[in-house]
Amino acid sequence: MVNHPYEDILYIKRPPLKHPKMPVENRAKSYAPFDALRGFSLALLTKQAERQMVTRIMLSDDAQEQLDRKLHMVQSGDKIAVTYFCLERVIGGLELGTYIRETGEVEDIDTQTGILFLSTACVPIQEIIEIESDAFGDGYADQEVEPDAEPDETEAVC
Repeated sequence: MVNHPYEDILYIKRPPLKHPKMPVENRAKSYAPFDALRGFSLALLTKQAERQMVTRIMLSDDAQEQLDRKLHMVQSGDKIAVTYFCLERVIGGLELGTYIRETGEVEDIDTQTGILFLSTACVPIQEIIEIESDAFGDGYADQEVEPDAEPDETEAVC
């Protein structure tokens, strides 16, 4: 027989426990998932519910003309509010997405690429459905839009 280094304690009886054993059904609770960001999943679900996708609005010819006139009036340095469509999904030829409202100062309008550069975002000109500015007499650039009057404002970037 080989001498084992722990031979003297190998066959000693276990000492009695000071605390009673935990029931088996309670042991599983100690291995339950831990929610490190308590409430984050609920906040995420709420945000997704707020951000319902809608179909694209097709502007009439008159509305498109008026939008083009406003776009030609806009100059660098003007403070404007722009509402535009952000495409997220196409299902059976139906374009779904969200409408985003950005307010900022115009930095540049690139007609070659079709992008309106604001201090807060880059907006594709083809997706714009509304432009508001004090220069047009709308007076909406500094005001908050009521949720029922306009599409929801989001922080998403297309």
